[in-house]
Amino acid sequence: MCAQRKEIEFLTDQPIKSIDDDKFGRGEFVKAIAEVIHSQTTEVNPDNNPDFKDIDENMIVGLYGSWGSGKSSIMHMLEHELNQSHVQTTFFNPWMYNSEEHLITSLFNSIIELSGFTGTSRDELVALIKKYQPILSLASKRGDKLVDAVSLIGDKEVSVNALACKDQIDKMLVGNANPLVIFIDDVDRLSKDEIHVLFKTLRLIASFKNVIYVVAFDFDMVSQSIKENYADGRVEDGQAFIEKIVQIPVRIPEIREDALLGYFIDLVSKTFQFDLSNHDLFRSLFKSCISTPRDVKRFINGFRFTFHYLKETIPSKDLICIELIRSKNHFLFQLIKLHYRSIKNRLSIVYYRAQLSKFFEQNAPHLLKPDKNGSLYPNEHNEDVRLFNEVFRSLLGTQGLIHPDYDSVQGRLDIPKYLDYIESDMPKTFGEKIPESLENPLRLLDYFEKVSVEINQ
Repeated sequence: MCAQRKEIEFLTDQPIKSIDDDKFGRGEFVKAIAEVIHSQTTEVNPDNNPDFKDIDENMIVGLYGSWGSGKSSIMHMLEHELNQSHVQTTFFNPWMYNSEEHLITSLFNSIIELSGFTGTSRDELVALIKKYQPILSLASKRGDKLVDAVSLIGDKEVSVNALACKDQIDKMLVGNANPLVIFIDDVDRLSKDEIHVLFKTLRLIASFKNVIYVVAFDFDMVSQSIKENYADGRVEDGQAFIEKIVQIPVRIPEIREDALLGYFIDLVSKTFQFDLSNHDLFRSLFKSCISTPRDVKRFINGFRFTFHYLKETIPSKDLICIELIRSKNHFLFQLIKLHYRSIKNRLSIVYYRAQLSKFFEQNAPHLLKPDKNGSLYPNEHNEDVRLFNEVFRSLLGTQGLIHPDYDSVQGRLDIPKYLDYIESDMPKTFGEKIPESLENPLRLLDYFEKVSVEINQ
């Protein structure tokens, strides 16, 4: 008879689709971008002022945000808002194509489909784009403007015909009542050469009138990638290149810390049925470890396994704190291990402090300061060190980082019994039941170390 299957649900990393699903107050931000794009459906610059954009010009909007900040969700919310106004939109994924020619052809196919042309109009647009093909490869590699690239082609007739095709394509697309909006996501996944090809394509080849590209990426990461295409390899070169491509740069606003914390606490409450809202140590750790919605989901999904396996033996709030440290703050986790080993081996406080100072000197010398005798110790006025002390006092039951109160810790951990457990009761296989004596976060140190070896074998 088969055992009953347990329901273990994981959080999806898929982007949300509408403003109604947003948890971080970004609705007005999305609506503002939608209004800018939708405004291009009405006549602008009626006086033909050369300083202002004409209605039918091509436009590239850059949506800048760090990894995991919600760029994809914002793009989908923006798509939903534009669709409500009957603006035609589509998503184009450049990382799906393995060659420059394939990328360009696929982008053109997206434009053809998005245009909504049927019958003879569609046939005409397809024919024009096919005629336009001869300059595509050259234009992506030479010149900063399409006309410059075309002038490099030896056959003058081909050059003239190609530009004429571009003009005719523009006229057909301008005939649409609404602009065509193409969302391009996951640019960060591309190699430096692929990024260069994509941006050149948008700027030179596919810069059709009445077409708006919304391109989402991490500005700093892409700048670093593009700089490698330049001899000097300066980040400023990559930034300047992006600035030539993107006419409207938009940075995603930072999510408020209290909103992100509330989101985390709500998900933990729904997923694990315990409340972290009044847990001061967790709040301090959260601030230093979690910065994006993706961080939240990735941690909770990883914690789900640990919680499912150890929930009967470790207090839930202690468990989530030690797991947050282990997964997001490697330095602090190593400090806890160092502290615990000194207790386990009954090392003198003097020796422990010497080892502690050595660890800081090797890994974070900026956190040290001399005492009155000239010896170096962690600077307790430093914000990071204050967090370390808070963790040691709250989670480990000591007086602080440099004060390993052996009597206090021994009373809490029952060290003799624990040492017996380490020597004889540690599970030999990962699936074996964890002994009930595993009741304190510190005991996870040995458990995780032994389990990790088994998993990696």
